[in-house]
Amino acid sequence: MEPNQRNATQAERISNECAQCGNLLIAPVWSEHLSENRVRHLWNCDACDYSYETMVYLAVRARAA
Repeated sequence: MEPNQRNATQAERISNECAQCGNLLIAPVWSEHLSENRVRHLWNCDACDYSYETMVYLAVRARAA
């Protein structure tokens, strides 16, 4: 993978686009850890005032015995 492609991919993971107007959203308004591997984010667009939620599923690491 080219260095510029890797940086673009990392940037896409950090930010989010408004589901209504496509405006770039940098950070969620609110986040909630629902379980060990799930996080819910609330997003609100300043451009069009649209609000929506996303869910992130994290990989669960095996615990040492």
